[in-house]
Amino acid sequence: MLVMTMRWLWRRWLGVWLLLVLAGLSTSARAQTPTQLRPQAEAQASGPAFLVPVHSAVLVADQEDPPPDSAAWQTVSLPDNWVHRGFQAPGLPVWYRLEFELPEGFEREGAWGLYLPYLYDGGQFFLNGQWVGRIAETDALVHVKWERPHLLALPDGSARGKGLRAGRNVLHLRVKAVQALVSLKIPLIQLGPAHALQAVYEQRLFLIRTMAQFTSGACFVTALAVLFIWWNRRAEVLYGIFGVMALLWGVRTLTFVIEVLPTAQWALWRICYQSATGGFVVMMALFTLRTAGLHRPGVERFLIAYALLGPVILVLGGAGAEAWVSTAWTAGFFLTAVLIIVMVCLAAWRQRTGTAAALMFSVLVAVLAAGHDYFLLVSAPWFARLAPQWVAARIFVLAFTANVVLLVMGGILASRFIDTLRALEALTHTLDRRVAEREAVIAQSYRRLVELEGQRREAEVRQRIMQDMHDGLGAQLFSSLSRAERADLSQQDMSDALRGCIAEMRLAIDTLSSSEDDFEVAFSDFRYRWEPQLSALAVRSHWRLDRAPDAPALAPHKGLQVLRIMQEALTNVLKHSRAGQVQVRLTWTAALLQVEVEDDGVGLQGTPRANSRGLHNMHTRANRLGGTLQLGSEPGKTLLRLRLPTPALA
Repeated sequence: MLVMTMRWLWRRWLGVWLLLVLAGLSTSARAQTPTQLRPQAEAQASGPAFLVPVHSAVLVADQEDPPPDSAAWQTVSLPDNWVHRGFQAPGLPVWYRLEFELPEGFEREGAWGLYLPYLYDGGQFFLNGQWVGRIAETDALVHVKWERPHLLALPDGSARGKGLRAGRNVLHLRVKAVQALVSLKIPLIQLGPAHALQAVYEQRLFLIRTMAQFTSGACFVTALAVLFIWWNRRAEVLYGIFGVMALLWGVRTLTFVIEVLPTAQWALWRICYQSATGGFVVMMALFTLRTAGLHRPGVERFLIAYALLGPVILVLGGAGAEAWVSTAWTAGFFLTAVLIIVMVCLAAWRQRTGTAAALMFSVLVAVLAAGHDYFLLVSAPWFARLAPQWVAARIFVLAFTANVVLLVMGGILASRFIDTLRALEALTHTLDRRVAEREAVIAQSYRRLVELEGQRREAEVRQRIMQDMHDGLGAQLFSSLSRAERADLSQQDMSDALRGCIAEMRLAIDTLSSSEDDFEVAFSDFRYRWEPQLSALAVRSHWRLDRAPDAPALAPHKGLQVLRIMQEALTNVLKHSRAGQVQVRLTWTAALLQVEVEDDGVGLQGTPRANSRGLHNMHTRANRLGGTLQLGSEPGKTLLRLRLPTPALA
């Protein structure tokens, strides 16, 4: 849903932007061009419209005040472009004289003004011989190149005899080329009520300067954001190229914003401007080729080298080389553009995708706009004859179409980003589904393992019970049966054998039926059964259990083996030691389980008790548990010590 929303917004905003640009250009052209070409007589007949003198007299004269009417004035048509007339400015002041008539009562329409859509080098204005205003010109301190329109208020002289008056008026314009052999361009000059001219002025000001400010700011913000993405994702080269392209276009667009600079910094700014122009073209070409799947390292290196050629020539040649850089070097990019268009069109034909078509369209629009601006910049005479009204407006469309190109290319990146998000969402969905399937399989396998583990434990318990019954109770019953068959078993022996079998059975039941943490309970039950037996034979017993807090629990079947060893030891005390007391000590720590059975009887007395069946069974059980059994004896003391590693009993 997020992906579809982003794509819908992108398409709608791109369409809105295109409509705004086209509407702005169309409105500006209507406002600037048709009105300017109206003859003065038609303008006067239409009432309080604009006066637009279409003829002027021109004179080259190095003087500060307007030359007299008797000077060698020459008649020219406005707008006047010296290239179209085959002339170049000699580096001296050039005077233009415009004559117009105002009807009686013109002042009733309000204050009047003077509007120029452009005046790149500035100038001074004189009305009826009186100085009325100045647009800053290049001098020793500052260098100017005005891109904005100009609106100058004209004084009303009907009452004072100076300024505008009914009848004949003469307007002088004094301009001077920045340097010799530079073409001058003088636009159609509109005169009329200031409030009416203000609307035309603000419209062109917004189109030329305000939009440039907005474009530069948007480009810088976009460049920082995209380059940040690229910096963290170096493999995404297209993001880096687009970020540099947006940054360079933002710098180049500043030419419509930076119009006045100190003379010492002007040359540096022109180097930056030309570098940004060439760099933008090259970055756009690299983006186009890579997006179309035409990555050619050799071509990319050539384009980068050619882009650096212009700024290098400008650095070495100084201001005198800028004319060559602006014409010849810039023209070289068109050959490159033609090759790129051909390659992109072929790629679009092969791929036949919306992205390829948008890329082809954007590049074609950019090249056409660049060609338009180039011929407008060099004042191509054939272009002026082909579209005189449009050329008179002098609107450089690349400043607007490049924004559309950047939007299209940014849209391509956004589309790639959206496709990546969509692929990630699909991958995430697939992974979630596969994980759920695996979890179900694992859960089923786990349940089966639990079931098998339960069956295995039950089998182990049955096996241990069978083994314990065989080794303990079974062995005693079998031995008693054999003696009874041989008539070698008295009634007392039979009773003792049965009691032993009962004790063995109780021990096994109490121990195996307890949980893993109930060895202390089994030990208490063991003590409870043995204390009366010892007391009945006049043997005092002392029991002690010391368990550390971190001592692990004992497995029930292993605890049974420990109690059987203790049972065998106490049985030996009752049968052989003739002891008066016995001490049973159990020490239980995290590393060791130690059992000590000590009596004060007669000791071993040199008899081979160590090799008896009971001692042999105790040694066997201790070895199975991974421990040791020690037996020490001396007159008045016999000590049996069992040492077992606690981890082996868990």
